[in-house]
Amino acid sequence: MKIIQIVLNNEMIHKKLDYLLPHFMNIILGSRVIVYIKNKEHIGIVINIKNIKNLPKYKLKYLKEILDTKPLFDPLTLNFAKKISIYYQYSIGAILFQILPFYLREKIYSKYIFYNLYWVINKKLLFNNFKQIKSLKQKIALNILKKIKINYEKISFYGLTNNTMISLQKKNFCFLEQKYKTLSIKNNQNFFKDSKIFIKNNYILNKFINKINIFITWIISGSLIYFENTNLYLNIIKILLYKKKQILILVPKIYHSIYIYKFLIKKLNVSIYRLHSKISNKENFFIWKNIKNGEIPIIIGTSCSILTSFANLGLIIVNEEHDIKYKQLNKCKYNVRDIAILKAKIENIPIILGSATPSLETLNNINIGKYQFLSNKNINLLYNKYYNFNLININKKKNNNIISDILLKEIQKHLDMKNNILLCINEIGKVNTILCNKCHYITKCSICKNDYIFYKKNKKLICFFCRNIILMIKCCLNCKSINIFIVEIKIAKIIHFLNKKFPSIIIEYVNKNNILKHKKKIYNKSIIIIHSPFFIQKKFNDLKFTLIVFINVDYIFFRKNFRCTEYFSQYFFRILINNLEVYKKKEIIIETNFPQHKFFDKLINYLNYYYLAKFILKERKLMLLPPFSNHIILIAESDNINNISIFLKKLKIFFLKKYINDKDFFIMGPMNLLENKKKNNFCKQIILQHLSRNKLHYIIKDITQVITKIIHFNKIKFIIDVDPIKY
Repeated sequence: MKIIQIVLNNEMIHKKLDYLLPHFMNIILGSRVIVYIKNKEHIGIVINIKNIKNLPKYKLKYLKEILDTKPLFDPLTLNFAKKISIYYQYSIGAILFQILPFYLREKIYSKYIFYNLYWVINKKLLFNNFKQIKSLKQKIALNILKKIKINYEKISFYGLTNNTMISLQKKNFCFLEQKYKTLSIKNNQNFFKDSKIFIKNNYILNKFINKINIFITWIISGSLIYFENTNLYLNIIKILLYKKKQILILVPKIYHSIYIYKFLIKKLNVSIYRLHSKISNKENFFIWKNIKNGEIPIIIGTSCSILTSFANLGLIIVNEEHDIKYKQLNKCKYNVRDIAILKAKIENIPIILGSATPSLETLNNINIGKYQFLSNKNINLLYNKYYNFNLININKKKNNNIISDILLKEIQKHLDMKNNILLCINEIGKVNTILCNKCHYITKCSICKNDYIFYKKNKKLICFFCRNIILMIKCCLNCKSINIFIVEIKIAKIIHFLNKKFPSIIIEYVNKNNILKHKKKIYNKSIIIIHSPFFIQKKFNDLKFTLIVFINVDYIFFRKNFRCTEYFSQYFFRILINNLEVYKKKEIIIETNFPQHKFFDKLINYLNYYYLAKFILKERKLMLLPPFSNHIILIAESDNINNISIFLKKLKIFFLKKYINDKDFFIMGPMNLLENKKKNNFCKQIILQHLSRNKLHYIIKDITQVITKIIHFNKIKFIIDVDPIKY
């Protein structure tokens, strides 16, 4: 007798469920089935098949239906999902369903996943039987179908549901008609019709080719996002295409993929698609299908694309591998870079981590020999040849000024010379307000005259002080201009201040929301305020900045997160790299309250990211912080703070009693989280630390069974964050 083990799309259910396989059914691993749970139908995925003798039939239920004749998951993908599940303590079922497109997750779509499907009325049968229909919704649906055919995907536009249409289909009043139209897939056979590879005398390419069929982690000091080492990347991609392999190019943010896509589409005569969370369910399904069939050779994707199944994957490229956006903060808190390395190891293929400012974890792995440099161009570049560095002590500035008088004089000096100035604000306030781009007026409450705060979810402006609420405005309340935008309050104040000081100067604020739509010309004598280093390189590379200013940098000393110095260093040196000019020295100014701080001394005197990173690594090693130790955070969330405190204290006592003799194991907390997940909820956490990664994971191996026995477990939400980046 065959026992089928399935998993469900539920993050709370970690265990496998057993069902009997009827003798007339044939099943394969990785396929979807329909099962009954409490008389309700659920879709499950088969991950194991067992043969058991003499099992009483009444103990298990039978499968209801098999949805797939071919497996949706190959053994490598199942193994990949299993390892993610074990490492991050997350349900394997939820991970597998996350890999699938939306159409394959729901039963209603399982049989209707074709492209361009339309509901069509059965005119012959309807003429004599229309009066038999009593349901108002079905009558409305048929009246619409009399006039037009309804696209299966756009059924909601007509106020209908596919459940209503399926009910009519069962009565033979309508049927589904398929229009044969597919995504345009280029012919992939002639990759090198217009291009050739010259690798005979290229040491780096030969080095890569020698290990092209085995797992190895390569490091390139530069990424495709900034068009660094483009010839090397292009030649590597062409080599893989020549071998008829697929390539996955990962980027941290959606807008990063646009530039890489435009660049590669000009250079390569192959099908290239972008895969991210903003594409429609229809497009997502057919990209997934064509990747699985091997018809798309190159995918440029964000975090979600790492879970996609490939027919013949040959290489993974992770651009800006240090970017914190790769760490998922919802549900399964996996790090995309880390599971990309895991995927490459399982598939036995090379992976490239590209960054001019690699993370400290990556640099430590280079030091111990786990990773290797494929190209270390500009690694020893000294920036004092190209920049003059200055620290401004803002303790001496006037209290009513946002920017110090010394900095204002420097800005004026560069403006008088008709030069461009760059203000870099890395850390900004979280409170959103509305600013007019024309008159720089900040929208204020009509009652108490305080700034309105914009709440994106409700699309309303709310006064934090008097709780006055108005709908989102469509134009400026001062000058009636429609050129308004949402901006963090600190930046809004800086823009307002600069506009008063320099009324004749063009002041631009550029962020991720307006970078692609930004069409306004920028002339000489302008100030640009930015939030991310990406914007400098791509949109304003024709401007010659002579002054670069870093504002509001002292936050790195007041955060509980010890990684802040690392993140700022990466941001700082990325700005320098993007604005490098060989023939002209530029001026760098850093505003701070602590000019004598040891960090600024190292930042300016080391003059190179890799030298500074070595210094930070020494500090981490001295304090036994990652990457020289390993952390797991256990978070409890509830509307009752007493329940959380009791629960976490009991959990801490359990760990201390069981592992009291382990000198390398430390436990910190319970402590409050700086940011609560929900408005009315409280959050507390305990941090587990061990010098050995394997031992730390052994400690929390059975934690899901342990916590169910602790009081108040059913009253809290429990979250596990492995290898956290926020504390």
